[in-house]
Amino acid sequence: MITLREAYRNSKETLSLVYEQSEATAVLNYLFENLFSKTSKDLILHGDDLFESQDELEAILVRLKNCEPIQHILGYEYFSGLKILVNSDVLIPRPETEELVQWIVEEEKSPINVITDFCTGSACLALAMRKYFPNSKIIATDISEKAVEMGKKSESLNFDFSMVQWEVHDLLTQDYQFEQPDLVVCNPPYIKIEEKEAMGINVLDYEPHLALFVYDDDALLFYKRVIQLFLEKKMPHIYFELNPITANDLAFWCIEKELNCLFKYDLSGKKRFARISK
Repeated sequence: MITLREAYRNSKETLSLVYEQSEATAVLNYLFENLFSKTSKDLILHGDDLFESQDELEAILVRLKNCEPIQHILGYEYFSGLKILVNSDVLIPRPETEELVQWIVEEEKSPINVITDFCTGSACLALAMRKYFPNSKIIATDISEKAVEMGKKSESLNFDFSMVQWEVHDLLTQDYQFEQPDLVVCNPPYIKIEEKEAMGINVLDYEPHLALFVYDDDALLFYKRVIQLFLEKKMPHIYFELNPITANDLAFWCIEKELNCLFKYDLSGKKRFARISK
C-alpha cells in the first residue's frame, strides 16, 4: 500500500502524459478533495498516511486518460454554490455562465414574478435563478426529456421542495404557451459546425452535441427564436450567453428590429453576454 503523497505524485505523473501540468494539477486537486476528502493541506500534514483507495483511484485514472471529464466521473459540478448533477445528457456548467448569473443579479433589482430559462440543459441557470430570486416563479424548458429529469433531480438535491415548473419544450417548433415571463435567461446551442475541429475530445466525445452545435446556416437561430416569441408581447429582459464570434451579428439584427442590445464581456475579455430589451 502506498502513502497519500505517493498516490498523488504518481497520479500527477500519469495525467501529465495526457494533460498540461496545470490542468493535471487542477483535475487531481478537484478529484482528491471531492472524492477522497483530501485537500492540499492534508497532503502536507498527512502525506505519509497510507492511502486506502488506490484501486478506486486507478480506475478513475483510466477514465481520465481517455479524456472523460472529471465532472462526469464524480457526477456533479458546483455552480453558484449549488451542486448540479451532470452526465452525457447535459452540458457541464461553465464558469463563464456564473458570470452571467452575477450580471443578472446585479442588474435586476425590481421584484420579478416569472423567470423563464430556455434550453435549460443541466438547469444550472434555472436553479441559480431560484436561489437568487426566491420569490419568483421559475419555468425551465428543454427539448431533451432526459435533461429535464436531470434538472428535477438537481433541484431536489439543493432545495427542500420544488419551486421550478419543468417543461419538455421544442423552442424552434413549438409556441410558448406558459406564463408570460418578466425575465428570460438562455444559454442556447451556439457553436458553428465548422468550429468542431478546434474542440477537445473531452467535449466532443462526452457532451451532448444537441446542446452545443447549431445545425443550421444561421448561427443565431435560437437567439432570434427566443426574441421573436415576445416581439408582439410585453418584451421581458432577455439575457443570453453568446458565442463571441457571432455577437456583433446579433447586435445588427437587434438594430433592425429596433431592440436594445447591451453586451457584457467575460473575465477573459470576450463579448460573452447580452441583454436584449425594447
